[in-house]
Amino acid sequence: MSEPIRDLETAVRELGALPMPVGPEPRVPRPVSLTEEQIEKLAAAGNRAVNDLVHDDLCACDAWPERCLSSGGFFQGYWDWGYLETAVRAVLGVWESMRAGDRVTELEAVLYTERAQSRTFLEQRNAHAKELLELRPKYAEVVAEVARLVQERGGRMKLENALRDQIVGLEAEREKLVRWHGEDSKTITTLVARVDRYKARLTALQNDALSMRGSLSPADGDRKVPFELGETLAPAVDWLIARVAELEAAQGTVYRASHDSIQMGLYTNRQAAYDHCEAHELRDDAVSPMAWNVDEDGVADLVRVRVPRSPGAESATGFVVTPLEVASEYDAEADE
Repeated sequence: MSEPIRDLETAVRELGALPMPVGPEPRVPRPVSLTEEQIEKLAAAGNRAVNDLVHDDLCACDAWPERCLSSGGFFQGYWDWGYLETAVRAVLGVWESMRAGDRVTELEAVLYTERAQSRTFLEQRNAHAKELLELRPKYAEVVAEVARLVQERGGRMKLENALRDQIVGLEAEREKLVRWHGEDSKTITTLVARVDRYKARLTALQNDALSMRGSLSPADGDRKVPFELGETLAPAVDWLIARVAELEAAQGTVYRASHDSIQMGLYTNRQAAYDHCEAHELRDDAVSPMAWNVDEDGVADLVRVRVPRSPGAESATGFVVTPLEVASEYDAEADE
């Protein structure tokens, strides 16, 4: 089967050269219809081209076309052809005829290519139809083979079920034989005891895991870890270890959030105190930017930046976060 025809070159190679048109000789092109103004403009353009060509051949001075520096007294229009106004209509008629001829040739080539493509399509369709006719008997054979395989598979499944039943019966018989043979009773007792110990240990571990899950994520309360518990508790244990280390590092310092000397809460980290103060301040003004000014002692004042009532300045909000040292034991000397 030949490849699809997609261009004129392939069509000519497969089907031969383009057919030559048959018919009477073409007529002489008729002059085009122009207005007097159009004729004058076209003739003037032609005469300018003629004058420029002749001047360049005779003189070629730099003053042209305004004037001519030679002694001949030449000027633009000196070599005008009066018959250009008559010839321009006939010349344009021939030009239009030539353009139309090229377009006809192009369309004929496109039509020829499309006909070649249609012929190739018909050949491919006939080849496909022939292949289908050849495959039709094989299709029946394939259907019959599939039916045979399905039937054979059904027989195998029946045989497997029968063998499975026999295996179950043999397993039951083996258990009876094991019980009947006294020489194996000690070994069996030892294995059973070992299995029981393993089961007890596994049950204890499962109970511990359930207890830990209940402590970390109680059903009637909030989770103690900031994520869902998975199949293992290792991530939760790692998080708790890191949290203990964090609390031990922060031991001895708390941060007091207050507003105009009224205590709002104590926190083990500065950010939590910041969040408390900012949440209260946003209730009054949710637009103006906020900032924290921290002095050398670590005391932070919450201020508003570029508030509408005082552009370009900072306005105190009264919210303050103060770090406080928490003693781990009583100092008698410090109390005096």
